[in-house]
Amino acid sequence: MPLWKTRDIPLVNKSVWVSSKAPTINQTEESILTAAWNSTTDEARRLYLNVSGSNRLNLILVPRAGVVLNSWSLLDNVTTTITWNDRPLYFILLSSASDPAGPWQLWLDMTVSTDVDAVIDILFVSHYFLYSRLADLPYKSILNQLPPWVVPLHWTSTTKSYIF
Repeated sequence: MPLWKTRDIPLVNKSVWVSSKAPTINQTEESILTAAWNSTTDEARRLYLNVSGSNRLNLILVPRAGVVLNSWSLLDNVTTTITWNDRPLYFILLSSASDPAGPWQLWLDMTVSTDVDAVIDILFVSHYFLYSRLADLPYKSILNQLPPWVVPLHWTSTTKSYIF
């Protein structure tokens, strides 16, 4: 699923790929998304999600055709202005200033047409902040070219996708 913010599009032509080994992620807890269904009627379904991992997590929710996200535990109403492949796309950022004490728990209420098997696609992204001392040589050569007043933020991410 391509995700772009309009302010980021001009940066695509200026980005560079630095070939290097995969960074070491020092995280005591793996990023995990677990889910459980509760059907109240043939068409009404509630999906319970438990999300744990880093202190910055993104959930991208894309209901399938024939599915409507009616409500959720995050806000009183559900609105979207983004579509992908003619489907609504919902972006959730879960962020904490320190390591989370436990999993984030949320639920989604959906109306599902009877002919729908797969209900929703979920993309789960975990961001991990790194330190410049962990940078390998190709990346360090770029950092050494920056003026001293620049303070880069070093991070990497993992991505998992789910279909429920």
